[in-house]
Amino acid sequence: MANSKPSALRGVFSLIVIGVIIAIAINAAHKNNNTANTSTGTNATGAVTSGGMARIGQVAKDGNFAFVVKGMQCGHAISIEVGGVPAGATECLLTMTVNADKGTGEQFFASNQYAYDASGRKYQADDNALFNMSDTGDMSTINPGLSITALVPFQVPVGDKLAKVELHDSMFSEGVNVGL
Repeated sequence: MANSKPSALRGVFSLIVIGVIIAIAINAAHKNNNTANTSTGTNATGAVTSGGMARIGQVAKDGNFAFVVKGMQCGHAISIEVGGVPAGATECLLTMTVNADKGTGEQFFASNQYAYDASGRKYQADDNALFNMSDTGDMSTINPGLSITALVPFQVPVGDKLAKVELHDSMFSEGVNVGL
């Protein structure tokens, strides 16, 4: 009888080890399957997802939002519209449509969007400019099937050129890139 306890424990331990190995294998297969689906960065409708890089005018999806970047304009005219810009900086204005393409409404925040230059420097939305601008779409609730035109300003050094934007449906999402 003394020998039956260690062998029962070995049996339970063996089952736990086998369960862990199976769980690891399932998790690895799931990751590989997800990677295979997003490695091209497009979904079944041809929209670019978090694994790819969209272009201006192309649908880019992240979470509950489908974004279409219309363009990025930088320079003096933008600076006048949004108020004071520090010396050595210029204001760049991202224009895009944001569509709630899932079954639930979601709030759009300009502060969840980022711009990058060719060197990889990351720029956040200019909150001061957002405050001074009207009709930016910031903090708009977008209900299913509806879209807004969003304007997102970024302050960048004069002469710097933005290369891409990273768009998010929320601060916790993976985001999707759009080349400029």
